[in-house]
Amino acid sequence: MGYISSSILTFIPFPYHGGLQEFAIKLACRLRIPLLVIGDKYSVPNDVIEELRGHRIKVYWIQQDLSMLRNPLIVNPKIYYRIARFLKEYDVIHFHGPFPIVGDILLRNNATFIFTYHYDIELRNVALRVIASAYNHLLLSETLRKAKVVTASSKYFIEESPYLKRFSSKVKILPLGVDTSSLIPTFKYEPKIVFVGRIIPEKGIDVLIRAFELASRSNLELKLFVIGKPVDLRYWSHLRQYIWRKGLRDKVILTGYLPRDKMIEVLKSSSILVLPSVTKLDSFGIVLLEASSLAIPIISTTIVPGARELIEKAQNGILIPPGDHYALAEAMKKILENPREYGLRGREYVVKHHDWNIVTQIVQQMYKLVLQV
Repeated sequence: MGYISSSILTFIPFPYHGGLQEFAIKLACRLRIPLLVIGDKYSVPNDVIEELRGHRIKVYWIQQDLSMLRNPLIVNPKIYYRIARFLKEYDVIHFHGPFPIVGDILLRNNATFIFTYHYDIELRNVALRVIASAYNHLLLSETLRKAKVVTASSKYFIEESPYLKRFSSKVKILPLGVDTSSLIPTFKYEPKIVFVGRIIPEKGIDVLIRAFELASRSNLELKLFVIGKPVDLRYWSHLRQYIWRKGLRDKVILTGYLPRDKMIEVLKSSSILVLPSVTKLDSFGIVLLEASSLAIPIISTTIVPGARELIEKAQNGILIPPGDHYALAEAMKKILENPREYGLRGREYVVKHHDWNIVTQIVQQMYKLVLQV
């Protein structure tokens, strides 16, 4: 990368370890680009810390003052001033968001930035939805307008996001990337279904467990692994109580957060990965690509635009309506009849379109273009 890496800074929020952070960190590591992280570094998983140390990229940590709706928030004006002055040392900021309030304020200071837009903000509470709508129309829209380039993970996401549609002339597709050379299929296909993600209601894990309960009646060996950090503790407790009440403790395993290598070990011998999202909080899902690289079939709800595009193009899984546990149970049973057929198609597609070598070439060209302008 040479001159490019010294001119560009990656800027991300880190309220938790999710798809946004995963993609931004891996991209920065591969391109040797310094990283500005706003959040609590003591809550960052050890495997992420080790990855950053291993690549020896510069990481600047800014301690948050507090959090609002699981989002880092800074209230001290002096810190804003210092960060804004620091951002001016770089020719281009590669911003991953949305990062409500903090990101919007910092990027107003005449920064030249690329905005990789990961998801639409969608909240459950009615009052909070009003606040989110005000934010989206006032701050977010202005941040999108000021960006030199906006990127999104799929064509469907660009077409369906009410905020990206307004700026479609400058929105480019930036595929999510996976290391297909290290994610090699084993073709074991044990009677095991896997979910990977934060434990929050928006992910639809309760729907998945109900569907699994139906599907497992005709496959007594079938097990469900729910992998992810319990972010919403009330929801986590509700899931545990349901599993206990239904007598599923030996069949549904709630692992909590697992380091990536251990998560991959569970995934590579499974038969299906499920993304049962019930809201638009997910626009894609890196784990879908990781599973596909391992030749693991996938099931997703139609509400996730990137997943819908992946399954339609790769024919590596089944799409179902959000919240429909009957449809999900039937999809599980259908794929379990021949998971290898779905898996091979997924592996072939991801190698051609989502390998990190392809993604980094796209990003390098984008950086060069913005630097020239």
